[in-house]
Amino acid sequence: TSDHGGHDRSHGTDMKEDMTIPIIIKGSNFAENVELNNVNIIDIAPTIVDLLKAEPAEEWEGCSIL
Repeated sequence: TSDHGGHDRSHGTDMKEDMTIPIIIKGSNFAENVELNNVNIIDIAPTIVDLLKAEPAEEWEGCSIL
């Protein structure tokens, strides 16, 4: 992931430029050159747990992107 900074002295607004954070994932479980939409940062932990073939915590709100 990356730190997208902010505008002026703030650290983020509701502008698309502030709300969109790129993530690059590579591995045999992921198709090449595919852009996923509607993925949220809360989906990262469930995806890692899915790769490890473990169960996510019940209170997690995210979903695996696999």
